[in-house]
Amino acid sequence: MELLTQGETHSYNLRNKNNLRLPHVVRNWGKFRTCYHAVKDWNLLAMDIRDSAKISIFKRKLYAHLID
Repeated sequence: MELLTQGETHSYNLRNKNNLRLPHVVRNWGKFRTCYHAVKDWNLLAMDIRDSAKISIFKRKLYAHLID
């Protein structure tokens, strides 16, 4: 599975260019796979959480986000 951002797939300047591209699914049951949900959940995180410099900061921000 390749993880591509929206900005790498085409040259348009979109507001969602930093989001990961969802894997292509052929059947509806493909949307129940872990890799599909992981990319979808990652895209729902705020940019300040995703752009954390260290893993410890990422964990702290993610925990605070999940508690709220």
